[in-house]
Amino acid sequence: SPFNFMLLTAKKERPMIYHQVPDNMVGSELYPLNVLKDTHAEVYREAIKKYENRKEVLEHLIPPLNCIWNDVLFLTGVHPSTLRKAFEKVNFRLRKLPFYEIDPELLENGETTVYLYAGKSKWDEEFVAFDPEDIQKYNAIGDETIQYYREQYAVKKSHLAYIIRLPISCIKGQLISLIVI
Repeated sequence: SPFNFMLLTAKKERPMIYHQVPDNMVGSELYPLNVLKDTHAEVYREAIKKYENRKEVLEHLIPPLNCIWNDVLFLTGVHPSTLRKAFEKVNFRLRKLPFYEIDPELLENGETTVYLYAGKSKWDEEFVAFDPEDIQKYNAIGDETIQYYREQYAVKKSHLAYIIRLPISCIKGQLISLIVI
């Protein structure tokens, strides 16, 4: 069953996590791709296109959650304005996109993990336990990541290639009752 993530504005001083509102959002629930395939087939067909040249990603295992890549939603502790500024440093212009803001205290620890890029290869990674108190550790973009963005922009890679270098919270399941910022 879906998790309910109604935000309380009184908690806003605490670091939050974010998810971009999909262009073709239907309703008020975010679904992992495997669920989206069954619930909104047309939206799924559009969403899956971003994996066209990297289909192997879809079956990549996320060991702490005992599931695969397209069974989870990916969230970031990096505020959208910080992300936009990082892209602007390398002259990559993003259109202004709405994001959902999510209180990390409302995520279930057993169903959430943090993916950390740990090296140079595509699958050189590390997963760490999710702790809402650690979100501030993951809300900045380092110089090494900015340099990677610069290199990717120079070869005209999609902005999707950039996200891999950010710490990402992975949650197994779907999110409902989200607030757009």
